[in-house]
Amino acid sequence: MKNMKENNFNILFLLCILFIVSCKKELNKNEYVKWVENVDNKLHKVKKMNNIVFDLQYKPIQYIALQKQLHSNDNLNTIISNTEEMYYFNLKIKYENNNSNLLKKDVQSSAEYQERVYYYAYMFEKQIFLIIDSTKIPCKLYHFERSYDLSPNTSIILGFPKSNKQKNSFQLSIEPELLNTGIINFYFDKKTLENIPTLKYN
Repeated sequence: MKNMKENNFNILFLLCILFIVSCKKELNKNEYVKWVENVDNKLHKVKKMNNIVFDLQYKPIQYIALQKQLHSNDNLNTIISNTEEMYYFNLKIKYENNNSNLLKKDVQSSAEYQERVYYYAYMFEKQIFLIIDSTKIPCKLYHFERSYDLSPNTSIILGFPKSNKQKNSFQLSIEPELLNTGIINFYFDKKTLENIPTLKYN
């Protein structure tokens, strides 16, 4: 009797999983990119603190593959199989209603400017964490993109190792020493992650 109950439970569980998967949206390439970047779908988040805007985009592996395909002749399946499984993000920081770049705002000397460049290139990554089940995970991938005054944004590409619990909720926490904002947290709940659409490959 016990085995029969366990078997019935397992069957019911599998049916629920199949139902959830079958109910997921399936989008073409353009639709998928627009969906991921739409703030209403909670993968793209914006926070403002003390006149500073933090713009964070979570990038699912299929989204990463679509970006790479723009500069590759490989098909999506090949790109996805060759892309390391991580939690990927784009982080942009800028002053609200101000074209000043974070690197140059209120800088008094070239030495101070170089210190600020060094901070964002090498030190800032130590103040950004992914938090899963109370565990703080440091960056595995960190790339600071210099804009050379072409954009008011300070842009950073982030990557964190993926846990076995891929669909768990997680939080990205920023603890910037140079900015008078305090800790900035971005929360991504389990339901949001489970509801990410699938991508049509044709």
